[in-house]
Amino acid sequence: MGAKYLLPCSCGQSTPVELAQAGETIACACGLKSTAPTMRGLKQLPVIAEARPARKSWGVAQGVALLGGLVTVGGLAVLGWMYVTEPRLDLTSISKELDQMSLLQTWRAWEMFGRGLPGRYPDDFSDQTRAILRGAALREHANYAGLTATAIGLAVLGLGGILQLTSTSRRKP
Repeated sequence: MGAKYLLPCSCGQSTPVELAQAGETIACACGLKSTAPTMRGLKQLPVIAEARPARKSWGVAQGVALLGGLVTVGGLAVLGWMYVTEPRLDLTSISKELDQMSLLQTWRAWEMFGRGLPGRYPDDFSDQTRAILRGAALREHANYAGLTATAIGLAVLGLGGILQLTSTSRRKP
């Protein structure tokens, strides 16, 4: 859409005209007709300022959705890292160590694992077994943190979507 110019009328009003209307007969709102000047003449008339569309800015809904997306991506990154870096256990060495345990030690280990991975381990476990168990406990906590962050991120992302829907429904007449 080209620029519009104000063509004055003898009644005192002005009629908007475009360059494409140069040389045509233009009717004013008062009913008088006048001929629009040439293109060069139109360019000497006052110009109507074009109304630019309002630039959309981010609102609260978009900020909440972005935060939710970032938290979700962070949680998924933790989970992905935990999956990729999961150590491969040497089951033969663990089996040999279990074979060397007494019946009482095996029973204590079974009870301990039934309650979840503890922070402290009995002294009769070998250093290798304790290191494996500490690593497993740490990984378990990191997995819970990743799952929690992902769930919270998805909830916040959903909240941002709901805020966006409610804000757009309020603007409609």
